[in-house]
Amino acid sequence: MKNLKSLRVIVALAMGAVLSPAAEKPHAVIVVGTHHYTPQKTMPLFAAELERLGFETTVINPAWEAEKDSRGLPGLEALEDADVGIFFTRFMKLEDEQLGHIQSYLESGKPVVGFRTSTHAFNYPEGHPQFEWNTSFGRDALGTPYRIHLAGGTTVEPVASAKEHPILTGVTDASWKSPGTLYLTDLQSGAVPILQGTGSPKSKKAAVRTNAFGTHELKPEMTDTIAWTWSNKWGGRTFTTSLGHAGDFAVPNSMRVMVNGVFWAAGQPVPDAAIEIQTFKPGAAPKKKEAEAKEALPNIIVIYTDDQGYGDVSALNPEAKFQTPNFDRLANEGIAFTNGHSSDSVCTPSRYGLLTGRYCWRTLLKDGVFGAERKGLITDDRMTLASLAKEQGYHTAMVGKWHLGMDFPGTPATRDWSQPVRDMPLDKGFDYFYGIPASLNYGILAWFEGRHAVVPPTLLTGKKKNPRHSDYRIMPPYLDPEDEGAKGFEVAPDFIDNQCLTRFTDKALEWMSGKVTEAKEGKPFFLYLPYTSPHYPVCPLPEFHGKGEAGPYGEFLIETDYHVGRILDFLEESGVDENTLILFTSDNGPERIWPERIRDFGHDSRGGYRAGKRSYYEGGHRVPFLMRWPAGIAGPGRSYDGLVGQLDFLATLAELMGVQLPDDAGEDSQSFARVLLDPNAERTRVPLINHGCADARYAITDGPWKLILPGEKTSMELYNLAQDPDESDNLVEAHPERVRELTDKITQIIVKGRSTPGSPQPNDTGYWEDLTWLTEAEYKELLPK
Repeated sequence: MKNLKSLRVIVALAMGAVLSPAAEKPHAVIVVGTHHYTPQKTMPLFAAELERLGFETTVINPAWEAEKDSRGLPGLEALEDADVGIFFTRFMKLEDEQLGHIQSYLESGKPVVGFRTSTHAFNYPEGHPQFEWNTSFGRDALGTPYRIHLAGGTTVEPVASAKEHPILTGVTDASWKSPGTLYLTDLQSGAVPILQGTGSPKSKKAAVRTNAFGTHELKPEMTDTIAWTWSNKWGGRTFTTSLGHAGDFAVPNSMRVMVNGVFWAAGQPVPDAAIEIQTFKPGAAPKKKEAEAKEALPNIIVIYTDDQGYGDVSALNPEAKFQTPNFDRLANEGIAFTNGHSSDSVCTPSRYGLLTGRYCWRTLLKDGVFGAERKGLITDDRMTLASLAKEQGYHTAMVGKWHLGMDFPGTPATRDWSQPVRDMPLDKGFDYFYGIPASLNYGILAWFEGRHAVVPPTLLTGKKKNPRHSDYRIMPPYLDPEDEGAKGFEVAPDFIDNQCLTRFTDKALEWMSGKVTEAKEGKPFFLYLPYTSPHYPVCPLPEFHGKGEAGPYGEFLIETDYHVGRILDFLEESGVDENTLILFTSDNGPERIWPERIRDFGHDSRGGYRAGKRSYYEGGHRVPFLMRWPAGIAGPGRSYDGLVGQLDFLATLAELMGVQLPDDAGEDSQSFARVLLDPNAERTRVPLINHGCADARYAITDGPWKLILPGEKTSMELYNLAQDPDESDNLVEAHPERVRELTDKITQIIVKGRSTPGSPQPNDTGYWEDLTWLTEAEYKELLPK
């Protein structure tokens, strides 16, 4: 079958097989209708285990995402020959012919197995002739309609009344952990619970939540059935479970229940408890299929530079006055996203957006940046890149500049550095932290490791003139607070500004070196490495002086490129290069001295775009956006000009990990995983909002069109970026209908609390004055009821 990954293999009975060699092998047809939780990787391996135990299998597993692609699921006619149909599906909109094959199978009364997301297998729009399938498949075929799912993992235990059920044969523990979230059920009459699970909502608070499937009362901890048997509407023997998260296939009890459930549904004797059921890690093969193993979940490194413009990568700027061979290598061996954007035009809000997949202006911080000491902007219960990775079994570390708020012990006059720092990276999903609190001009400068300064910042300093650049230095000598007239911000005796890049890279390499062995064994690592360059102070080490043709600024980026090369060399030498995904990007465009570099050196840090840091124009937020992943990126060495945002990285990683984001996480994050895996993938991003710090104006980009909303003293601007990338031709008067359309779209994105599909979420505040095109009354009227 064209474009179909089909596995239909009849094999000799392997040692440990359950079914008699003389018996006709039962035929299991596995229907993979989603990429959520990566069943496109796990289900072929699950099929291989069924074959080892005596089944014949067919896996309908298209390369595309069936829930998002009009091609749907070709090959469903294989269900005509099935003895048991196994479904791992989600939110599909199949054409009538394909849906008819499923309907015919169900009406035949043959056995049905449903995994994980299959209770919400369909998502037809209201008014569609097949709209009823959205609830009826779960209700009538599997035993419950979909209601809502919670957050985090689930504690699993057998139901007391079912402990002698054949499906629990070989289950050895009274309880165990599943990495998957708890799904709430509405079991139909006659369903027999086998397993129950306990989990929590994300907020850990009692709440009433409404989604497209109804209104649900959520409690801080909830227990519900997660596996059951049933005779469905057509008399088909049915086993359904919300197990099926990629991590469940590595858990012996979960894997045994899933295998036993298929045997039971097919009317076959379940494997004896003495027979080993082989487990596998996500992306890996069963033990006897190691030669056919796919890559495991990748190691992940996010390298985040500070104030680096689009034109500060030589692979992106042919006219660059310095070369960046290691930045270029990321582009040449991966993907250069040429329309990639930070979520804001300054530091703190961009970092918030990258780590959480949510616009920062939804928080209390509507404009500007934090200092070093302030209540953390990321609340402890909000999902971050780090907490997402940690939940999937990753080691997690942050090395570098934080700038999202920290709680230091005492006040500047009453510090007690023997006490721990609170509300900091270790509270946001990171296992390890080494770095500095904020930009160097905000003080409290020390090398912090964990919750303590290695050497406490007990001295004072101010900015010193930089003899090589038009900014400042932070370097000794420092002042004793007891000295007469001493003032300034806090600094440690051993802190020197030009040591940041070296120390951060050294610590990153040290931490990764301790994780390599486990990474090779299937426990990957996640490293967030936010550098301080080329932000002020521009202070390259002496060995880089004179390099390039753009003065100290160029030297500083050449030094940064050198340290990225050290990371790449380490990965190769350690043998983990192939399956390490690197994202390299910047928090915003270049600092305001970019015109001086054009004048003095002919180097344009903006890459030809309008304006720079703090601006809503493209130069303020269109930044280098490079990704490299040798084992994962198909067709490396290409560019992609579709719209992407740093906000999107959370949803992208979630999809690669097989995780479905809860409604209150990554509200503005839209996955671009398909772009990595398929050079021909088509992706249309929901409108992207950018924000300028200079006068707090908002801009919305939808395809080629960009509307800049009015400021206090400025009018609307409309540009067609495809025809006018330098934003010089304001088309407001020529396209009033486009202005109205984009104004409506940005308004809806703001008031709904999200830009992606899902339940509306609250912003952290009510109306704010920067929404100049709306009155407070209009804002309140538009809020979701």
